[in-house]
Amino acid sequence: MAEEKNTGGRKTFERLARVRYLTLDGKISDDIYLIDPGADEEDAGDYVRSDRKGHIVLQQENGPKRTIKVQFRRVLPLGVDGKALVIESGDKYRAICPTCGRIKEITSGEAKLCCSCGEFSLHWLGAKPMTDSGTKTSPTPALVETTEETKPKAEKKAKPPKPPVQEPEKVDFAALAALDNCELWTKKNVKFDHPGVDVKAHALLFVGDEPRKLCFNTYDEKLGKKSPPLPTTEFIEDKEVPNAKRPKPWFAIKDPDKTRAKLTKDGYEQV
Repeated sequence: MAEEKNTGGRKTFERLARVRYLTLDGKISDDIYLIDPGADEEDAGDYVRSDRKGHIVLQQENGPKRTIKVQFRRVLPLGVDGKALVIESGDKYRAICPTCGRIKEITSGEAKLCCSCGEFSLHWLGAKPMTDSGTKTSPTPALVETTEETKPKAEKKAKPPKPPVQEPEKVDFAALAALDNCELWTKKNVKFDHPGVDVKAHALLFVGDEPRKLCFNTYDEKLGKKSPPLPTTEFIEDKEVPNAKRPKPWFAIKDPDKTRAKLTKDGYEQV
């Protein structure tokens, strides 16, 4: 059996990120999809890589939950909706009207696609060329020979004041363990790059209806410096967290007993 050829590369995506994708007819998908929800959300990580052929799994967010596998270059951000996609073909660039699907050759100097349907901002699928072919450009400052006499004097700008350092939030473990329908599991002596820092891994289980698991780490009994506050209220009520990277940063649990057994096997103890 011939070895599978690597035709796409391994690209990393944030798991459960909300995206659109480029359809086979050159249009942007109307529906929103989630990056590789996975068969078992409980054991899945926060990131996922495309396979050797560059394919990534998407699942329809609403409706029949249709699952598709697409090339990672066809995965598009949500903000691309309503824009004209620019595709490189040979040494030329062509934009696709998001309304009628007409294709027009463009140059990098054009900011919009003009079509009978209207004007559309451009979204470059590849790297945008720096200049149009045939257009003369001035040499970049780095290539211009300078002397002390010709070198422009840079004006000193006042540096903005640094924002005050925010103290990491200290975790009230007793309060977490006392939450209704919740269990707090902790793993001690987690390896860390800096000696002397007491690092622990935690899993907060909600064992009521629709059980779920919220994972977080603490450093000397505190959250990380850049970690947002624990979304305890949203976690218990199973509501989306405002301004979070993932609206619901926790995982569904299929079987609480199996989850407890796995936590125990991995070195966790219930608080």
